[in-house]
Amino acid sequence: MSCFIMSAESIRTLGNTLDSVFNSAKYSNIHSITTAAVCNTSLCEAFADCLRCECYDGEMIAAELFRINAAAYAGRYKEQTDTALPPHVAGTARSLFDRPVYADHMERPQDWHYHLTSLLDCWLYQTDEDATRKDAKHVALEEFTRNLKCQIVTHSEQYSKTRWGE
Repeated sequence: MSCFIMSAESIRTLGNTLDSVFNSAKYSNIHSITTAAVCNTSLCEAFADCLRCECYDGEMIAAELFRINAAAYAGRYKEQTDTALPPHVAGTARSLFDRPVYADHMERPQDWHYHLTSLLDCWLYQTDEDATRKDAKHVALEEFTRNLKCQIVTHSEQYSKTRWGE
């Protein structure tokens, strides 16, 4: 297994998207693929230190994700590395989060769901090291990612086409 530190831009995209997902789950009354994936996970508790004025903060989430990624890298290769997220470059921080799209009375997965899952899978792989695999944020994001993948499949058109039990 190898390990690398994800780019600051990718980490910020992940942090800002998670901020939107967490805040939507906390404050929205709209049930969606992502809010369902947050339910019954330890995410809110694990990222409680990323709250600012009762809302999750994307930059704080990104800083934590980067810190864990850098710690995994340092542990893997036994070398010191800076665990601070590099300074933000204007215009690079974005969220993939978008409103739900419905078809046949059901929300359908969108490209951003798959992009988020890909970023999460990469981050989880890079942080699956002895130094970080038991970190509460890593464990919570593993659980969230499993739930998100399940929600994407069960809300897909392909899944809906099949008859249950046949």
